[in-house]
Amino acid sequence: MLFSIIVPVYNSEKYLAQCIESVLCQTYTNFELILIDDESTDSSYELCQSYSVKDPRVRVVRKKNGGTSSARNAGLDIVTGQYTTFIDNDDYWHDPDALALLATQLEESQADALFYNSVSYYQNTDSFSHVKEPLSRNQLLSLSTEDALKELIQHQLLYRAVWTKVVKTSLIKEHHIYFPEGMRNEDTDWTATLLQHISSLDYCEKTFYVYRKGTGNAQTDTAPNFKIITDLAKILKKHTDTAQSLPQKRREVLYHYLAYPYAVWMAQIRSCSLRHPAVKKEFSAMKKYSFLLKYNWDPSVRLVSCAYRLLVLELHLIY
Repeated sequence: MLFSIIVPVYNSEKYLAQCIESVLCQTYTNFELILIDDESTDSSYELCQSYSVKDPRVRVVRKKNGGTSSARNAGLDIVTGQYTTFIDNDDYWHDPDALALLATQLEESQADALFYNSVSYYQNTDSFSHVKEPLSRNQLLSLSTEDALKELIQHQLLYRAVWTKVVKTSLIKEHHIYFPEGMRNEDTDWTATLLQHISSLDYCEKTFYVYRKGTGNAQTDTAPNFKIITDLAKILKKHTDTAQSLPQKRREVLYHYLAYPYAVWMAQIRSCSLRHPAVKKEFSAMKKYSFLLKYNWDPSVRLVSCAYRLLVLELHLIY
């Protein structure tokens, strides 16, 4: 089984070596590591090249700057593996047996997608986040795909981040599960599309992916601006409308998945000046999607229903 591992690279010379070496040290060796340099202005590209000279499994592509989505899509265009996964250029795998475990599980299940957890590493304090308690793989495999997804959402273990999943390359190609270019919240969009098309899933109980925070490169390190807010609104509209054509149980799964991003959108819109006319216009357009808050398998969503009512009241008082 060949894995394709895509890493979008941009100005990450400080952390890139650790990322690359965490893959090259894997005990399972049947993989291709695809490094897509998005026109870095530091030494990242040269570093990528140095690894490709030493290891034929490393493939390097340098492209015109277009952002993370564009780089990932360039990687998807050239993958040859049976399964595809992603790593961000400042993150890493901390277990050399991670890929071997994934290979063993997927050889057995042949699932369309395999989900796994991550742990956050806080750069500023040199500390790690608490590792969430995993679910039982055997229990999830005994359930229907919809019920397994429900379990993941209820336990807040279905992440939007693309690097918490391994997906059949044929499924990605067949349904063109690519990333929206020129937009933020691209992982939310990609995962929503994936959830509409998988027929089977697997789950890895082991946590091996380390998400580095506090570098200034990650999306969560960036304060919300109005474009981030409107991009997320577009994604929510797109997938809420698309869900209408899905079978009922899968539609409910998608609604429950989208409910949390809707709650995030609310928090972001609240961080703006509510007196700005553009904020009022955006809120009015998104109000009809507030029904998503009723889909609250995710415990966090239950907490924001009151906040939504307060936000509506606040806007009424202003306008």
